[in-house]
Amino acid sequence: MAPRRAGRRWTLVVVVAVAVAWSISGLEVTMDRLLGAPGDAWDVFRRMVPPAFGEAVDRGVPGKVLESVHIAWVGTLIGAVLSLPLAFLAAGNVAPAWIRTPVRQLFNVIRAVPELILAVILIPITGLGPWAGALAIGVHSVGTLGKWATEAIEGVDPGPLEAVAATGGRWVSGMRWGVLPQVLPVVTSQWLFRFEINVRASAVLGMIGAGGVGSELVSQLVFR
Repeated sequence: MAPRRAGRRWTLVVVVAVAVAWSISGLEVTMDRLLGAPGDAWDVFRRMVPPAFGEAVDRGVPGKVLESVHIAWVGTLIGAVLSLPLAFLAAGNVAPAWIRTPVRQLFNVIRAVPELILAVILIPITGLGPWAGALAIGVHSVGTLGKWATEAIEGVDPGPLEAVAATGGRWVSGMRWGVLPQVLPVVTSQWLFRFEINVRASAVLGMIGAGGVGSELVSQLVFR
C-alpha cells in the first residue's frame, strides 16, 4: 500500500513539474530576460525617485484616483442592493429548488464574465466614462456577493426562523426577523471586502475608457 501511495506522489510531482515547465516555455521566458530583470527593475525604481508629485497634480491624477474610488463605491453599492435579495432566493434552506437553481446559475454566469468584458459590453450603451465602469463593477459584484451571502444564509441557526413560522409569520417575515439579523454582520464585512477588490478593478477599467486612474496609466504606457 505504501509503495503505491509513493508512486502516486511521484507521478503527481512529475505532472506538476511538466506543467510548470510547459507554462514557462509558453511565456517565452529566456535566461537573458531573467538575468536582466534586476537591472531593469533598478532602472525603473531610480526614475521613480524622487516622485514628481507636482507633475501628477498638474495632470489631474488625484482627481482620477478619487474617481476610481467613486466608481468602486457605486459599483459595490449596486452589487450589495441587488445581491442580497437574490441570495435569499438562492439559499437551499429558505428557497425552493425551482427558483434556487436558476438564481445560483445566474450567479455562476455573472462571476464567469470579467469586469473588463462587462465594461466593453456596457460602453456602447452608456458611452465612455465612469458610469460604464460603475455598472460593470456592480454587475460583477452581484455574482460574488450573491454567492457569499447565499452561503451565509445557509449557515444560519434555524431556531429563530422556526420561531417566526410557529407564530404564523409569512416567508418574508421569517427572512426579515429570523435570518437577516444573523447574516447582516457577515454580509456587511463581505461588502467591505468586495469594495477593496472593486477599487483595484476600477483602476483596470479606466484603461479601456471606463473612467478612473486607468486612463492615466494608459497615457504613461504610450509615452514610454
